[in-house]
Amino acid sequence: MGGQNPNPAPPPESAPEAPVAPPARPVEIVAKIDAGLAASKINVVGRVDGIKGTMFVTNLSRQSVSPAAVFAVCDSKGAKIGAVTNLASALEPDESGKIVVTATNVNAVDFKLLRLSAGAKK
Repeated sequence: MGGQNPNPAPPPESAPEAPVAPPARPVEIVAKIDAGLAASKINVVGRVDGIKGTMFVTNLSRQSVSPAAVFAVCDSKGAKIGAVTNLASALEPDESGKIVVTATNVNAVDFKLLRLSAGAKK
């Protein structure tokens, strides 16, 4: 029995597995739109450097307003990867204007309206 170790070393323990982050979930968004404003669907166009979106806003109120919009920037799975804000020109009652937003994140594929608010015209 020469040369054999009577107490062999135990096998090396494997390192504990790192916790895996859950995959990003699609954003469930209910847009908050101030009374007196109406918004069109967002038209999104892909570009070499990201995406560009256009939305039309109509002032249904009896006062002049300067609409501001906040959009979630979403990836191909619908997960929010950023946000962008933009303003429309001042709108008189019953007047429409457009809000154009751009996202330059290469993973951006869609915009979702988070909030459309009517600031009083200055």
